[in-house]
Amino acid sequence: MKGPRLFFSKVWLAVNMSLRGLLQRRYRSSKDELKYFFFYYLVGMVSFTHLRFELGMVSTYKTLDDNGRTILEMGIFPKIEIWAMIFFAIELVLFHIPFYSLCIRRFKDVGYSGWKLFAVLLPLAVPFLGIVYVGWALTRPSESGTNKWGPVPKGFDELLETVD
Repeated sequence: MKGPRLFFSKVWLAVNMSLRGLLQRRYRSSKDELKYFFFYYLVGMVSFTHLRFELGMVSTYKTLDDNGRTILEMGIFPKIEIWAMIFFAIELVLFHIPFYSLCIRRFKDVGYSGWKLFAVLLPLAVPFLGIVYVGWALTRPSESGTNKWGPVPKGFDELLETVD
């Protein structure tokens, strides 16, 4: 396999591994798994956000010029309707919960406790510090050897060779 087929095979493998590892406490995730799942997460979130706007599930407000013409139309808050709630629940299950679970397993892979992921809340006290810290921790190399959360995860190329 080469090119786009290989890339999307890796994305599918990352999604599959992330969903299977959702409830496993003693499991580590590799940088490859995070990288390819993050692609799925971004594409999914952009698609779901676009659908939310197109289906009218967001309360919008308009910014008008002096002549009453619309300059900008923005929507931030979801409407409180049953369909919007169901849509958000699907988004939560498909994207948010697996992503944060994957980030916790990635923290375990570099030797940190998953609780350190809450450092992303630091921007409430010190702007950008928590985001920078979490980004740095997620991209660190794996801890060599077995740690208390399990063995070193296999690389994606190695996993795809066993599938072919």
